[in-house]
Amino acid sequence: MKYKVGSLFAGVGGVCLGFKRASEHFGLTFANEMDKDACKTYKANFDHNLIDGDIEKILDPEIVKKEREFLLKRSKELKKLGATEFVFDEKIVKDAVKKLGGPFFVAKAMKGGFELTDSIQKKIVKNNYTEEGFKDYVELQLILNSLPDYTEEKAEIKYQEFKNKNTEITKEKIDVLTGGFPCQAFSIAGDRKGFSDHRGELFYSVINLVNQLETKGHGKPRVLFLENVKNLVSHEGGQTFEIIRTEIEKLGYTIKYKVLNTYKYTDLPQNRERIFIICFLNEVDSEAFGSFKDIQMLDKSREELKEIMSKTLDYSITKESNPEFYYTKEKYPNYFMTEEEFENSDRKEKINLTEDMQDLYEIYQVRRGMYVRKNQSGVCPTLTANMGTGGHNVPLIKAYDGIRKLSPKDCFNLQGFRAGIDYILPIGVSNASLYKQAGNAVSVDVIELIAKKIEQVFFENDKKKNSAKNKIEESKSIIF
Repeated sequence: MKYKVGSLFAGVGGVCLGFKRASEHFGLTFANEMDKDACKTYKANFDHNLIDGDIEKILDPEIVKKEREFLLKRSKELKKLGATEFVFDEKIVKDAVKKLGGPFFVAKAMKGGFELTDSIQKKIVKNNYTEEGFKDYVELQLILNSLPDYTEEKAEIKYQEFKNKNTEITKEKIDVLTGGFPCQAFSIAGDRKGFSDHRGELFYSVINLVNQLETKGHGKPRVLFLENVKNLVSHEGGQTFEIIRTEIEKLGYTIKYKVLNTYKYTDLPQNRERIFIICFLNEVDSEAFGSFKDIQMLDKSREELKEIMSKTLDYSITKESNPEFYYTKEKYPNYFMTEEEFENSDRKEKINLTEDMQDLYEIYQVRRGMYVRKNQSGVCPTLTANMGTGGHNVPLIKAYDGIRKLSPKDCFNLQGFRAGIDYILPIGVSNASLYKQAGNAVSVDVIELIAKKIEQVFFENDKKKNSAKNKIEESKSIIF
């Protein structure tokens, strides 16, 4: 028997890969992702249907028409308010447009959620600009930049495309709907704005799809498999999680959840705590699942962790083959300072990576550009999407021929993808994007553990159901 799995916010396919590895009885039917580079990586590794694009518009194509109407109306309003008459520093405006633009700008603006970042507000104060005037001017620039994509013709084409994608995503019954809905709105690494951040609201797409599947006559998925950062539980004093729990329970599901740390439950040497929320439509499935207690923690010594790390990271990389990953005195003179150089500098702390990083198979980080720290737990700290933004956000290791940062392949393997073995990192996708993808991904091995437990639940209860059905059929045949 095949159990059909659909995946929202699929990223590069970590959840899908976990279910695929867990059992041949799980069949991947569709996945949805809107990041273009993540879609390239996904398509390089899976052959089932990837329905790319904004899930909110896929589930409600009318949003496209509403956005066009809003942009036209709002641009006229801003012009009447005199937004075109202001004069601001071009560089500051350009920076603001870059930071405040993006795929969710129109959705935020429609809901009145257009806010300036702290760094932009500081520049406004410094230059004696009025916040309201600057905000109106930048919003108008963003709208004018967006309007070419919302001509009447283009809007109609988009509308029809999303209608077709809606038909695709709701065309058949699925047994498991997975969704690692965007975590930045709840993460320590983000601004933790929760549902006031549009990304936090994307959770409701899960609810919307469940309802649409039922309306189309396919029934609700038997299981919802959700994943997010551990802070989801404590965000806003627990209110955010209660909203999520209530919405899911309204659909008739029973919730089981637990925060699991990757390195404590698998052989992946990464400190990554994530909450897993497994929701069962049928009470018998919920009872058969029990709890997360039977997922065993693994006790590993420091030497065992070093052995695992040596096999997880690619120590065949050399300074000659991949110089872009290496830290050298030529590139970063302040990170290889001699005692004499330090004494003649104005730096408060001396950093010399060669001296500070002595151990192989250990993970190090440069903290605030002031000191080097070895991870005392013997595992890699939590990989984040910020690795793709440059700077020194990528952890470091001592290689055989110098000091280097983790490669994208290393990061994917710390998440369990087995890049270079049975997972491909496509050519043409930048390292910055690959770092971001790895940081946004899930730990595949953890997904596999939970998926196997779900499969066991399905098998157990389906066997009982079929046995009872056969007995009824036998009794009927005896009577007649």
